[in-house]
Amino acid sequence: MPEDIAQHHLIYTVSYMNRSQPIDRIVALDEFDMENVSALREHLRIPGMGLTTHPLFPRQIGHARPRARGWHSRPEFVPILNYDAIREFMARVSRALAAQASIASLRHRHEENRQVRRPVALARSTWRSTIFYLLEQFVPGTVYHVDSIVSEREVLFAEPHVYGSPPLDVSHQGGVFTTRTLQRDTAETKNLLEVNRNVIEGLGYLRGVTHADS
Repeated sequence: MPEDIAQHHLIYTVSYMNRSQPIDRIVALDEFDMENVSALREHLRIPGMGLTTHPLFPRQIGHARPRARGWHSRPEFVPILNYDAIREFMARVSRALAAQASIASLRHRHEENRQVRRPVALARSTWRSTIFYLLEQFVPGTVYHVDSIVSEREVLFAEPHVYGSPPLDVSHQGGVFTTRTLQRDTAETKNLLEVNRNVIEGLGYLRGVTHADS
């Protein structure tokens, strides 16, 4: 089906397919498929994450960030909604990211207007609005990721890894993207696995696979 198909047309199409083909599970193969897949699950009454839980997991306006406050330290962020709040945030935070489907790095305050208004052009061409973006503090350092298999809110398998260079640096400055698996018996690994488990349980993830950066 076309990538830009409207969600209600997608529901019509899959519902028509379901007349002759039973559907037991629907899996999102990409982060950008998650909303459509969640809508399909709810419409067809198929087990899995629905539209209520879905916004907590992709890189969206920040639904999960307030809930995650009690589980682990997190960067400061502000939704691109109120201009005064954005200006106050930019005055306090030395470097920020404009995040959602695309990520841009802001190193200086004078970039604020140019970068924050960039999504407006995107919104005009793709019917998306800046209200779906946020600015988030950039904290330099080593970036880890944990990949998990979850069933009935229980983490059945989790594997921790560390990036050779932060993905943002590679995407903006060039280089080779690398990652390596950590040794399982180190304190670093045990801490990552504990944080990963707390976040997954705290967000109420029911079943599926996860990829969490830290």
